[in-house]
Amino acid sequence: MASPRLINAGQGYRDAPDPKHIYALFPGTTTNAAYFAQNDAIWLGRVPTAQVLDRSKWTFYAGHSAGRPSWTPDDTIAVPVFEHPLMTATQQVTYHPYLKVYMMPVWSWCDPDGNPREQLSAANTGGPFWGYNSSQGKDAHDRSQLTVWEAREPWGPWNLVYRTDDWRGPDGSSGAYTPVFQPAWIKSKTEMWMSFTQCCPSHFPAGVPPNHYNYTYQRLALELF
Repeated sequence: MASPRLINAGQGYRDAPDPKHIYALFPGTTTNAAYFAQNDAIWLGRVPTAQVLDRSKWTFYAGHSAGRPSWTPDDTIAVPVFEHPLMTATQQVTYHPYLKVYMMPVWSWCDPDGNPREQLSAANTGGPFWGYNSSQGKDAHDRSQLTVWEAREPWGPWNLVYRTDDWRGPDGSSGAYTPVFQPAWIKSKTEMWMSFTQCCPSHFPAGVPPNHYNYTYQRLALELF
């Protein structure tokens, strides 16, 4: 587990359903895949709000007991709250105060069929990076998958509500990553905004917009069922 990210719940945590605790999600790998691109699962920790900097006060989700979530101070026996093998990457969860659900956009590099990209060895690439496979090499666009999940509780269960295997920015460029639903930009039950960035390979086919590291944001209109 690495790179914990606190769950967003409005300014000063004012929208949090549980104001007594701060919750954090820890992405990690169970397959020794590259951490940044291809995580497998997410673990959940929490700490009393006033003791967030005291490591000894943190506990971790260890499953359910008698219908209630159980917590342990031993992170080695924690269990994942979310699993998306080789496609989890890094994430950020935001509580939607109008819908009263936790929403999590998840991204990862993928191949043209929406499957995880294979790791190429340094021997056939000149350096370790992620490509589609050893015969095709690295794709110029860095195709990425975006999935959106929702849950009533931070420990899940997480339900898939949206998926695209060719996630592109508003200008048509691909390789988008690190999506975040900004709490201050959740306007109503159906209107919210997502920020993200995009990577920048050095070569592109003619007529394809170049990728970039600019700050990007996009309006989302939710359909409720």
